[in-house]
Amino acid sequence: MNIKMKGLCASLALLLFPAACSEQKVELSNGATEIVGPALWETGDEDTKVYLFGTVHVLPASLVWRNEKFNSAFKEADTLYLEADVSGQDASLMRAVAQLGFMPLGKDLFSELGEKRSKEIKEAALSLEMPTASLSKMRPWLAATALTMRAIEANGQDPEAGVEQVLAPEAKAEGMRMRYFETAEEQLSFMANLKEETQIDMLMETARQLDVLGQMIVKMDNAWVVGDIAGLEEIVMSDPSMASEELMDVMLTKRNENWVVELNKVIEQEQGVFFVAVGAAHLIGDNSVVKMLEDSGIEVKRIQ
Repeated sequence: MNIKMKGLCASLALLLFPAACSEQKVELSNGATEIVGPALWETGDEDTKVYLFGTVHVLPASLVWRNEKFNSAFKEADTLYLEADVSGQDASLMRAVAQLGFMPLGKDLFSELGEKRSKEIKEAALSLEMPTASLSKMRPWLAATALTMRAIEANGQDPEAGVEQVLAPEAKAEGMRMRYFETAEEQLSFMANLKEETQIDMLMETARQLDVLGQMIVKMDNAWVVGDIAGLEEIVMSDPSMASEELMDVMLTKRNENWVVELNKVIEQEQGVFFVAVGAAHLIGDNSVVKMLEDSGIEVKRIQ
């Protein structure tokens, strides 16, 4: 299968937060009263400022999500923090996909799934005009990723238009320092190291939700683009795949804990303005980066 690495890493995050855009009317949850733009927080100390911005990794190229407050904060920053470098230029990343994403020699995904589950996956692939042979050598997590990305793109989304893909080249052109919480290989390993049954459950849920993906995209985008974090949390947590404690712990909680340790060091030991742009799911809920920073004694103020 020929997957661009930017698309692969974008869809990796999409398994947790597949937001996108629509032209439909925005409907806010009870926790939001006005349209203000995607959520933005500020924290830091006397000589360090940190902006926290929840991103969407795949978007239509036509969507306008930036506003004056966002542009002002981004322009002020001298360092851009992203989850990982997903530019796809590193050959080691391709090697990691080959090692972590495909079945061992002599094994086949559909043989592992059995007849009934294989039929579901094959039907899902065919509905997306995706050759089933391309999935047969993938491990369940990568097959789920491939199905998700194909479905997202079928709904008019473009990995090249995702927030990180827009901000990274702009930051580099402006001479901003680039920092990453993780390597792209580490991101792949989070999925690859999930229990096999968890991966299979995730794959099956992906296939079963393809027919409602368009509706999910609309709802999630409507919440994200107006900064309705209460609405976002409700939508994200209603996703059946989020019922897995292992997936929540590996993909969100533990990563958030690691990021907060690093951000605490940045605030305590460094000077400057840091713009942190990470998947929006990492900034909402009781185990979010925002809540963990507050629990560690650091004041975090939402400014948009």
